[in-house]
Amino acid sequence: NITVLPVPPFGSCGDPATFIHEVQGPGFSSPIVGTPGVIIEGVVVGDFQAGDELRGFFLQEEDSDADGDPQTSDGIFVFDNSFGTDVSMGAVVRVQGTVAENFGQTEIRNINNIEDCLIADTASAAAITLPRSSVDDWESTEGMSIDFTQMLYASGNFSQARFGEVDLALGGP
Repeated sequence: NITVLPVPPFGSCGDPATFIHEVQGPGFSSPIVGTPGVIIEGVVVGDFQAGDELRGFFLQEEDSDADGDPQTSDGIFVFDNSFGTDVSMGAVVRVQGTVAENFGQTEIRNINNIEDCLIADTASAAAITLPRSSVDDWESTEGMSIDFTQMLYASGNFSQARFGEVDLALGGP
């Protein structure tokens, strides 16, 4: 027998929602992975909805709701897969879907609802200083807007066309 969990009512913008840092949790994967019907709200910090892009967007907790915990990320990717609701940078958006892990990154997918809250808010970029002591140090900013405080140089673009990746280096290429 398969138990199907009921999906909670979507509600309206500003109604209670799960904080993005609670979805992300302090570990390498979400503590609620597989949970359907999770509702989050945040600011769009990256819009890549087109079919030739990532087919989704990045949401980050509003500055007023960020937890400030260096162990948790306040950002997440929403894989909307052409759900049909266009979002724009800086807009507050309410989303309902299932928490999943994809290639080691937490995301919301199998979208039930998306609503543009018709307001803008601020989600400040996290300041990053290189070098990082471990690749694991990136987990705390997963899905967030980041700002490098140092001059970086493009040192490789082999996978730019296929994956949108560019290699960056300190001190020169």
